[in-house]
Amino acid sequence: MKIIRATESHRNDFVDTHTRSLRESYESFLPQEWLEETIANYSNFDKWINDERAELWLCYESGSPIGLVVFGQLRDADALGSDGEIWSIYFRQKAKGRGYAKTTLEFAESKLKEKGCTKIYVWCLEQNKRARNFYENKNNYQATSTRKDQILAGVPYNEIRFEKELI
Repeated sequence: MKIIRATESHRNDFVDTHTRSLRESYESFLPQEWLEETIANYSNFDKWINDERAELWLCYESGSPIGLVVFGQLRDADALGSDGEIWSIYFRQKAKGRGYAKTTLEFAESKLKEKGCTKIYVWCLEQNKRARNFYENKNNYQATSTRKDQILAGVPYNEIRFEKELI
């Protein structure tokens, strides 16, 4: 797998990878109506590529995009200058279970550590058991008491903030 910094020239690969990954990751437990609307109105690339705090990276295998990671400073109100955040990390279904997400997360953690971050945070839907297992059991992130309640297509969901100390 090759990880490259995404630029404006990678727009199509980034948007396609992110929207397909969102659908594949959430179609089993998020409302279809919300998912389709989110994908139809996708604007994260434009928002993130123009945010000086964010770094966008794409993961390729044999020349095809299979995943992505976006990271930067923690965006929450209680953020300290040494707090980093994994803003987004997604992989296509065909790339799951092959260690790519772990390698990419470690890559992002390393980059944030180089920038002086001593703690990293990530938000995860409480209902996303696969992602929670990935962070908690496979990558030593700890759930915090910080939560966000969301209503998606009329259905309540909770996000949990996880943290990890960088040593």
